[in-house]
Amino acid sequence: MILVVDRSLRDGNTVAGIFAYMGLLAHAVRPQDVPGEISHRYRSVMLPRPDSIIDLPVFISRFRSFAGGIPIFALHPSPKNFAYSALFDGVFDEGSLSSTVLDGMRSFCKTHELPAPGNYRLCGIDASVTRHSVFYFDTPFRLTKTETAILRFLIRAYPLGLTAKEMLDMLFRPSKRPEISDIRTHISSMNKKFRLLTGRSLVFMTPRVGYRILTPENDPERSALPACP
Repeated sequence: MILVVDRSLRDGNTVAGIFAYMGLLAHAVRPQDVPGEISHRYRSVMLPRPDSIIDLPVFISRFRSFAGGIPIFALHPSPKNFAYSALFDGVFDEGSLSSTVLDGMRSFCKTHELPAPGNYRLCGIDASVTRHSVFYFDTPFRLTKTETAILRFLIRAYPLGLTAKEMLDMLFRPSKRPEISDIRTHISSMNKKFRLLTGRSLVFMTPRVGYRILTPENDPERSALPACP
């Protein structure tokens, strides 16, 4: 998942929407909301308009102290002339927010042995954006676009659980946010499809913890499940 940081939440959501169009989970926040957003959920950070952030060097320094080794990228109209380019792990031309930018982010992550944006694999499940379908080992099983997004979110959150409200907040804009019951319906549908393929559920819910993917580490019956990396 990519954390998009912009002074304008509307503009940040636009960039997050472009990533979503490419199949990646992305969530937009304002700079003042960043400390509360830093978590295991994110693999990369993108600042679409770094010049708009007051005291940018101080902000990046504080961000790195919060986020550890998470890579931070930026978009800029003139990357070669950007005075603060050294603060970032990569600066891309703001007119090319496309697969070119994504390839550059992935290249950096690969070089530094970091998990790349768009890779969603866990215990034989592969929901990565580089594939045309969701696979369990070499067998595809068809999920809807929303179900695939939920699966990617749960894979990225593993081993922690996520509540239905957290998924609503992270996956949908306020104007398009469905009811919490819709999340339960999507997960029920995912489990039904996965049971037809494997004979077991894909996702389970624990009170006060939330939804999690069933793995050898959390399976109460210790079924013969493939080990997780």
